[in-house]
Amino acid sequence: MIHILTCNEEGKSKCLGKMNFADLAGYESARRNSVYGTNFIEGTQINKSLNALLNVIHAVNASETRVPYRESKLARVLQDSLGGNNHICLIVCLNLFFCPDTIHAITLASRLKHIKPVFARALYNKKTNQATRSSVCKENWCCAKRKESF
Repeated sequence: MIHILTCNEEGKSKCLGKMNFADLAGYESARRNSVYGTNFIEGTQINKSLNALLNVIHAVNASETRVPYRESKLARVLQDSLGGNNHICLIVCLNLFFCPDTIHAITLASRLKHIKPVFARALYNKKTNQATRSSVCKENWCCAKRKESF
């Protein structure tokens, strides 16, 4: 996750941008991989998280009043991106030898493709930690001064 904050010359914050990078695990088939014990539990957790993400994407695309972001940590992290205020770029790696995995990946990609961005300027939240905001503004100011000295 990358946060970008712009400040004016007085050190007052103007707007905030955020970039999320997520490497999604593939759909795990317990029958195909013959996994037991810890690996089985991990595989089921991955599948639950991916299904929760699909539910969130479906709710966003259907413009439902309740979007289940709380069902998955991944969905919570990507909430700003999935909420329609940002662009989404998705890279999908398909495997010709595992058709169910490929179908699952294509389903996810096609649902993500239909999310329509709602462009709005994201203003910096005033409730955000003042120390973090001032340190970012100071760092930006120092970088600008170094750039001027070159």
